[in-house]
Formats: sequence, C-alpha cells, structure tokens
Amino acid sequence: MQAYLPGSFYEANYGQFEDQAEVDLYHRMLRETDFAKQRALMREFEKYVVDSEAHVIFVLWWYRIIPHQSYVKGWKISPSHFINQDLATVWLDK
Repeated sequence: MQAYLPGSFYEANYGQFEDQAEVDLYHRMLRETDFAKQRALMREFEKYVVDSEAHVIFVLWWYRIIPHQSYVKGWKISPSHFINQDLATVWLDK
C-alpha cells in the first residue's frame, strides 16, 4: 500500500500529490488489531485512492505467451495483445 501514499510519506511515489486524509486512513488501518475492521479500512483506503481521489490508476500487465504448433507458419508474435492481429499472413504447413 505504500506505493499509493503521497510523496512526502513514501519517497518512491512520484505522483507529486499531498493528501493527509489518505495518510491518516493508512495509519488507522495499520494500527487496527481486529482483522475484520482492518479489512474494512483497507477497502475504504482502496476506494479513496482509486475512486474518490484517483491519485493512481491500476495498470495490468502480463506476459504474452502464445503457444502454437510447429506447423503454424507466418505468425509474428507481437509484444502487445492489440497489434499485429491480422491473420492474412498465417498459414498451416501440414
């Protein structure tokens, strides 16, 4: 959760924003001993950071793994799921 805290509290955050309410919520969450209450504070923190204030945006990234048979020819594996989706150059050599 530290990566979502203001730059004055966590130096690795380069968002250049200050939000004392977010820091206070984070400290309340850290000091809560009841697991259910801590979980509720965590969800409140998430909603505050991503929805209410929107200081950060979650960016999902995954490795593109495309297994295919050896007889598939002409397939160019791209680093993105959104480019080179043209199948005009793909053929089966079987």
